[in-house]
Amino acid sequence: MSETSKDKTKRKLLSYYKDYIWEQKISLFPQAESDKSFIKIIPEYMNNFKNKLMRSFPDVAFLVEIRRHFNRMYKKHQIIMVIHCSKKINYKEVECLVENVYESEARMLDSKVTDRELLRNYNSIKKQGLHNIESLLGKKIRRYNIINKAQLRVRNICLGEDITNN
Repeated sequence: MSETSKDKTKRKLLSYYKDYIWEQKISLFPQAESDKSFIKIIPEYMNNFKNKLMRSFPDVAFLVEIRRHFNRMYKKHQIIMVIHCSKKINYKEVECLVENVYESEARMLDSKVTDRELLRNYNSIKKQGLHNIESLLGKKIRRYNIINKAQLRVRNICLGEDITNN
């Protein structure tokens, strides 16, 4: 039996989680609560942002995921971008990029990536599957991208084996 497109996406995304080193995570929340038409063009902004990210940090690999997130304040789902970085980068520089790309406000969260968090995300995707983001956007888009792939750093130890150290 052949592998479906969704299964292939899931398998490849999981391999990036477990096979490579990620030191920093930046979550980007475009503020589109009041404007439904803006939700439809978020992918265009994200492509522009990814291009600027690639040029601004050529020595860092990025795993950029598009996810569905439930916003408790507005009681609805929204599209967010989660960026895993192979090295620590300057948060203020990323903030400037976001301000240059997004016309409306975008909220950002910055955090250090732990193996425990990666393992939790890995297991969640493996068991539950991928978010249904097409229902919010009304079209299919690439769920994740690897930027500056040559800068990926391979793990020396399997994800989960050194979980007690974090």
